[in-house]
Amino acid sequence: MAVLVGAALIVIEILVQPTTTVPGTSSVLIEDWAFRLVLVGAAAVFFLADGVEASRVDPMLMAGAALGAIVVLAWDHFSRLDVVTVGLAVFVLVAAVGKLLRLIARTRRADARAVTAETTHTASIEASLDGVVTVDARGIIHEWNNAAGDLFGYSKSEAIGRNVGDLILPGGLPAGSGGDAAGNSTGALERRRETIGVDAGGRRVPIEVSVARIREDPPMFTAFIHDTSDTRRHQAENEHLAAIVRSSEDAIISRDLDGLVTVWNHGAQRLYGYAAEEAIGKPLKELVVPRERWEKQDQIDRTVLTSGSAATMALHNSKDGAERHVSLRAFPIRSEAGEIIGISSSAHDITDRLHREQREHQDANAQLWRRRIETALTTGRFHFWSQPVIAIRGGHIDHHELLLRMHLNGRTVGPAEFLPSAENSELITEIDRWAIDHGVELAARGSVAINLSARSLSNPRLIDHVRAAMEAHDTRPASVVFEITETAAVENIDAARRLVEQLREIGCGVAVDDFGTGYGSFIYLRHLPVTEIKIDMSFIQDLLRSEVDQRVVESIVMVARNFGMTTVAEGVENAATLDMLGGMGIDFAQGYHVGRPAPMERIAEHPGLSIDVDAGQKVS
Repeated sequence: MAVLVGAALIVIEILVQPTTTVPGTSSVLIEDWAFRLVLVGAAAVFFLADGVEASRVDPMLMAGAALGAIVVLAWDHFSRLDVVTVGLAVFVLVAAVGKLLRLIARTRRADARAVTAETTHTASIEASLDGVVTVDARGIIHEWNNAAGDLFGYSKSEAIGRNVGDLILPGGLPAGSGGDAAGNSTGALERRRETIGVDAGGRRVPIEVSVARIREDPPMFTAFIHDTSDTRRHQAENEHLAAIVRSSEDAIISRDLDGLVTVWNHGAQRLYGYAAEEAIGKPLKELVVPRERWEKQDQIDRTVLTSGSAATMALHNSKDGAERHVSLRAFPIRSEAGEIIGISSSAHDITDRLHREQREHQDANAQLWRRRIETALTTGRFHFWSQPVIAIRGGHIDHHELLLRMHLNGRTVGPAEFLPSAENSELITEIDRWAIDHGVELAARGSVAINLSARSLSNPRLIDHVRAAMEAHDTRPASVVFEITETAAVENIDAARRLVEQLREIGCGVAVDDFGTGYGSFIYLRHLPVTEIKIDMSFIQDLLRSEVDQRVVESIVMVARNFGMTTVAEGVENAATLDMLGGMGIDFAQGYHVGRPAPMERIAEHPGLSIDVDAGQKVS
C-alpha cells in the first residue's frame, strides 16, 4: 500500500512540475522542502489504513506526520508557501491527529479486553470440572485450580512452585502431548492421553491429560487433567448396555418427551421394517401406531410418566402396512438429576403366537361344540322354535318356519353358536336328518318350513331320507317347504338344481332364503325351479324411507311372478311396512310385527299361532 501511495505522489509531482516551473529555474515542487515534508506525512497517513492492527511504530508515524504538518503551517506564517503545500499540510495534520486518537482508543479497548480475558481465563480455570495445571519449561507449577486440588489432594499453596513430575505425574507430562517440560510442543491443544497420576496419599489415579503451549517466551504449558475412574466404569456399563440393546431380539426404542425417536435398535428394524436412519428423529406414533390408537398410546405414556412403568399388548403397523401384535413394556428415562427426559420401551412380536393361540382356541372350541352337538343329538337336547309366516292378502298364518335351538346347561342356545362347528364336520348332515325327521313329523299337523345346510345340497341320500320321513309320519309333501340359502345354492348350482327338482317331484315346496344378499343376479333362477323367494330383511327394514330398496323389492316381485314363484318378505317390524308390501304384490310376510320366534310348546298358549290352524284363521 505504501509503495502504491508513493508512486501516486511522484506521478502527481511530475504532472504538476511543468505548470510551476519558471524559465531558467528548477521545479518549485521538487526543490520545495515544505512540500516534500508534507508529502512524506501524507504517505505515512495513507500507509496506516483503518482496520489494520496498530503496531508500535504506528503512533510515532502519526505523531511525525502531524509534527511535520505543524512545522510547514508555522513556516507559512513567516514565509508564504504555495496553496498546494498549505492545503496538503492541513489535510495531513487533520488525518494524522484523527488516526492518532483512534489508535489511542483502540489501544485502550485492547487493554480492557486483555484484562477481561485474563479475568475470564482465571475464573474459567477455577470453575473447570477438570484439573488445570500450568507449568513452565522445567515443569514447575505456576497455576493450580480447585479441581486439581480435589483430584490430587494438594492445596494451591502446596502445589505452586513444585515440580509436576515430583508431585503428581511421575516422569513429567506425557510424552507426545501438546507440550512437555522439555518445551517440545506443537502449540495446539492435543487429544487426551491416558496415563496414571499419584495423589497426596500415594494412590494411583487413572487420568486423561491434554497439554497446550500457552506462551512462547518464556515457554508455558497448561495441562487439562480428567479423572477417568468413574468414566471408565460408566463407559464399561454403557458399552455393556449398548451391546444388550444391539443384540436384543426385541425392539428397543427410546424417545424424548416430544415423542421423537432417539434410539432404534436392530430388533426394532426387524419388527417394524424401518432402518434407524429412517426412524430416529421421527414421531414414534406416526411410524408404528395406527391413528385410531393414538389416544391409547397417549394413555400408556401418561401411565409411564405418573406410575413409573406400563405393560400392555398393542396393535402396531410395520413399514409394509402389516399389523403386528406386540407385547409392550415402557418405562421412563431419567437424567442424572432424576428428571424424566424420555420414555424407553421394549416390544416383542406376538402376532404369530396370538394367531396360533387363536387357532388353538377355535379348534378347542369347535371340538367342545362338536361334543355338545353329539350329546344333544343322542340325548334329545335339540328342539324347534317356530315363527309364523302370514299371507298378506288374507291375514292368516300360511305356515311356520322351524328354527333350531339347543338346550345347554339350563339355557337355550341359538344356531349361530353351534352350527359353525357343525358345518366343518359330518355333524351338519346329522343335524339336517334330525331336522327333517322332526320337521316332517310336525308338518303332519300343519305347514312348516325346514332349513337345510349347504352340505346337504350335495348329499345324494338326502332325498331318500325325506321320502322315508314322509311315509313314517304320513305327512303330505305339500305341507313342507325346504329352505336353502341363496349363497349355498349359487356356489353349488348343479347339486342345488338336482335336489330342488327331486323335492319338487315328490311334491314339496322349495324356498331360496336371504334372497338378494348373494350374487345379486336373477339369472340362476332359470336353473332352480324353486317355488318361493324369501326377500332378505336388509331390503325390508328401511323400505318406507329408501326408494332404492323399494325398486329392488318391486323388481324381485316382477321376476318372481314371471317365474311363477311366490314371495316372502322377512323382517317386517311394523304395520306401515306390511301395508306397503301388500301394495307391491308381496304374497307373504314374516317378522316381529307378524310374530316373534317362540318355543313349540308355547305355541298352543297363543290363539292364532298354533300350527293346527284353519286356512282362514287370523293372526292375533
